[in-house]
Amino acid sequence: EHQIQQRVEQLQNELEQESKHNASYKSQNEDLRARVIQAEKILHETSQANADAISEYTQEISRLQADSQQLSKSLEATQLELETKKQDISLTAKVNELQASLVAMKQETDIISQHNRELTDSNTRLQQEKTNISQSLEARATAAE
Repeated sequence: EHQIQQRVEQLQNELEQESKHNASYKSQNEDLRARVIQAEKILHETSQANADAISEYTQEISRLQADSQQLSKSLEATQLELETKKQDISLTAKVNELQASLVAMKQETDIISQHNRELTDSNTRLQQEKTNISQSLEARATAAE
């Protein structure tokens, strides 16, 4: 009977130690679960920010491409107008008028070309910023994992 009592006490001690040990694991598990939830939240926020930035830059690039196409069409129209004027104006009576028109169109063409170059440069910068942001956000997402 004394042995049984000792065995019961020993089993109670073991049970108490296992309970403490399990409580420690439970605490670690809850901590890890909270960290996973936080990491998932950060990943979601980062993914959303990345998607928003990509959308914004994609829209800006589309706008710049549309502006560039419009400028190109305008340049073509201006060049066609210049050709039409060259053919329609008589060389003898309208030489001075034609020369003034040519100068103005050359200036307009230079302005359009300069604007087109600026839009192309801006488009290139935006593409690079988009790439940099995407890489940065992917790096953050990877680091968060």
